[in-house]
Amino acid sequence: MERTLTIFGKQSGLYLVALLVFVLYSTSLAGDYDSGYMHEGLLTGETAWPDGTYSFRFQLYDHPLEGRPIGPVIDKQDIVLKNGRFWAELDFEQDLYDDKNYWLEVSILLESTPEPKYVIIGDRQKCPDYPLIEFPRDSVNIKLDNLVSLKLINRIAKRKATELWGKVQAGEPMPCCDENGDIIAYMCPFQIGQESFSSYGRILNQVKHGRRQVESVKTSYAKQKKSDSEINADVTNFQKAYKEAKQKEIGAGDYGTVYVSARYDRYPIPLCSHYLPPYYYNADKALEKAADFLDCDEPLLNRYYFLGMAGQYFEFVHKDKKVYIHAQSLEVCELMLPLHPAQQEAWDEDVRKNIQQDIKKEWKNREEEFNNGISQ
Repeated sequence: MERTLTIFGKQSGLYLVALLVFVLYSTSLAGDYDSGYMHEGLLTGETAWPDGTYSFRFQLYDHPLEGRPIGPVIDKQDIVLKNGRFWAELDFEQDLYDDKNYWLEVSILLESTPEPKYVIIGDRQKCPDYPLIEFPRDSVNIKLDNLVSLKLINRIAKRKATELWGKVQAGEPMPCCDENGDIIAYMCPFQIGQESFSSYGRILNQVKHGRRQVESVKTSYAKQKKSDSEINADVTNFQKAYKEAKQKEIGAGDYGTVYVSARYDRYPIPLCSHYLPPYYYNADKALEKAADFLDCDEPLLNRYYFLGMAGQYFEFVHKDKKVYIHAQSLEVCELMLPLHPAQQEAWDEDVRKNIQQDIKKEWKNREEEFNNGISQ
């Protein structure tokens, strides 16, 4: 929603007057508690916002237009605005991830005397604001003869996760396909600890909070003329801070993922990762890149490919166009085959038989363990 206003901003002890046309964009980043989050606002328009400090007012509602206010009115003074962007730590004493809908109304202070006068900026924004990207389940071909039961897959994944991380809570398994679109494995996410597996929204906001920390570490590190020992100390401190922020972004230490094969012609557990599946920490970024590449607003996540050492890929589609995006690097690319046909042909018959025998033996051992009640 566009609006023309005269805004008073404080900068270097002077009051500036500017005619502004703006649009408000916002996202919410979860903090360490359910009722608090980091609000990010971006003000853009025909006239640039002057950098400086401003006073804002925030109010949460249960409806985008009318409704009742939720929690207290929060006034924040001396909020720094730079290049149209600002951040504010808010706590409405309300669990924002309880599957209910909330909208945030943001106002900016126009006059402080004789009475404070605020003006609402744009429309109320969905809060927390995140794109709900449905994981593709129906586009994977499951009409195969050698499928492993989902019950056995869940038990194998849970046992491995418990072995790796101790007490865990399982999320919903996510089907992955091979280069032909046939189901090949399930990504089985786990939350470490006693709490039940978090919702997609809560996890994504935790991821975004980690991203904010990563960017903060990057911007706070500046090279200056220093001695070699000071430079080395700075580099060491930066690397440590960056590593910790990056681990928070991908959920390392709080989550883990076990990949279990969905077919009997593959080894039971091809991969384990000590962090979230890429679906949680990169799907929203991949969506933005796909929208630009396909020149559309809402591309559809059609398939998720798991190709072993060749990588994992998102497939987005729009009408008759599609794009593959690498799940880790977020590069637009073509699918890489897990093993080139020429390499497969180079294997002699004995090698092929030995591999298949090993795979059959692995599955037999797994099934016997569960059938005999060794694993729960």
